[in-house]
Amino acid sequence: MAFIDDSFRKILASGATDLILDLRNNPGGDNSFSDPMIAWFATRPFRFTACFTLKASAATKADYARQRAAGAPIDPSFAGQMDAEARAPNGTRYKYDLPLVQPHGEPRFHGRVWALINRHSYSNATSVAALIQDYGFGKVIGEETAD
Repeated sequence: MAFIDDSFRKILASGATDLILDLRNNPGGDNSFSDPMIAWFATRPFRFTACFTLKASAATKADYARQRAAGAPIDPSFAGQMDAEARAPNGTRYKYDLPLVQPHGEPRFHGRVWALINRHSYSNATSVAALIQDYGFGKVIGEETAD
């Protein structure tokens, strides 16, 4: 996450006291980007979600096998998801426990955080806003999202 780390180093060097995350018109993504970003201003450990349920399938197992065979680096959390998928019979739902994400060590951002949302904030963008609000990491401003 060199991009995120470099960006926050620049934010800190600028002396910024407020951080505005513009999540408006954002289609989402996944927490492999948002968790490291939030860690820079989190004041306590957090999770992307309290409960995450997946449905096992042959297609997913085949894709995970392809990724492993390709030899690309696999994030430890994602490797855990791959293992949980492998253990679950196809067609069954299984709970996957997401690990707690620890706040970034010093230096880290200590200023105020504002998350801007609108009716076109979707998927992970809405999850990021909810996480910021639920954990008290900042304020959410805007209109209700579609999610």
